Amino acid sequence: MHRDREFVIGRYIFIFLVATGVLSCLKEDETTHETRLKAPARTYSVTARIDNKEAGNDSQATGILKGKYDERTKVLSFSISFEGVETRAIRFKKGARGSAGSLVWNIAANENGSYKTPVSGQKVL
Repeated sequence: MHRDREFVIGRYIFIFLVATGVLSCLKEDETTHETRLKAPARTYSVTARIDNKEAGNDSQATGILKGKYDERTKVLSFSISFEGVETRAIRFKKGARGSAGSLVWNIAANENGSYKTPVSGQKVL
């Protein structure tokens, strides 16, 4: 009878240890999975060109935007060069290619209301 009692207690201890081991493994798997979901922050290079093919007209004006976007800081650094055009406004818009898009921000002109190429700056997005 004493031996049966030890067997039952030993059985409960064994079940407890197995359950504890399984639960601790499950928790480690969830933590590891969460860690894998976090991608490292990246920096992207951005280049955009505009000419008469892109604009769909016969203008000889050209322009190029070069920039970098830092995912961690959410900062877009840019430089815009252009020639053959008297620039009255420089605007950043978002939208599908070929659409007018919605305004994100205007780049301020010089004191006399004009822009001198290249125009550069930064914007937190």
